Amino acid sequence: MTGPSPTSHGLWLKQLNTYVRESDQILADWDAYSDQHSDEDGQPLDEVAYGRRQRQRDADTWHAFTALRPGAEELLGQAERQRAKLPADEQRRTGWRINALRDALDGLRQVESDWLTVCQSLPPRPIAGEYEETLAERNAEGWHYLQEWSCHGHVLIEVDTMACKRTPAGSRFSTATSPSRPQPAPGLNRARGRR
Repeated sequence: MTGPSPTSHGLWLKQLNTYVRESDQILADWDAYSDQHSDEDGQPLDEVAYGRRQRQRDADTWHAFTALRPGAEELLGQAERQRAKLPADEQRRTGWRINALRDALDGLRQVESDWLTVCQSLPPRPIAGEYEETLAERNAEGWHYLQEWSCHGHVLIEVDTMACKRTPAGSRFSTATSPSRPQPAPGLNRARGRR
């Protein structure tokens, strides 16, 4: 079995970098909203508006991943092949993050499958808002998995970069560049992402 072409792999790595950047911004915007619209105990000041904004966060993150999703399996497979050729300490350091991405992709597939099953059970003319409600539930259930790709996705770029450095110059595989991860806004806890 042959691996992906250098061109497609490089394009997927760039798409991954775009997703990480976009999802980081979505989370930073959400954290800013949450901080401004919650009391000192972290309770929403307006439950309805807060829930609506949370749904928007989930939908925006799902949408951002849509462009990367067709290449996610290819990226994981290539990273696993490249990782096997790295020194043992680098294999250990990167392995758990690649596994987290694999688990998250599997989780997203299950969420999507469950959602499609629910959609098939809807009547031909669903009650107003019924489809939108199932879509919002899908997005909410997938949000954690999408955050795993945001938090750990850069490991695929790191592994590719390390593999390229170990490959003779004449046979370089990837055109990857170092990930440009935007820094969270001051005072925002990137990992929080309050639900």
